[in-house]
Amino acid sequence: MNIEYVENTEYHQAQLRFNARIEAEIDKWHWYDAMLFRLYLESGKSMRDISDGTTISLRSVFNTITECKRKLKENCKEDYLDLVNGQYELIK
Repeated sequence: MNIEYVENTEYHQAQLRFNARIEAEIDKWHWYDAMLFRLYLESGKSMRDISDGTTISLRSVFNTITECKRKLKENCKEDYLDLVNGQYELIK
């Protein structure tokens, strides 16, 4: 087994834990916030496209997505920094 393979495996496992952490955080939110944020992430649509395809105003879409990003940064920042810095064992 070579060192690069071990490092990639550790990184992959840490990435999976980090993704699970993000999903757990999103699951804590109000259903509307979680639904709109997941739509934004998974669809690849812009905020304007989401607004145009729904009855939700662009201002509301913008405010919701901005607040969701803020909450993710606030609550997952440490784990993200651990992932970037290669401190995989610290990711919860």
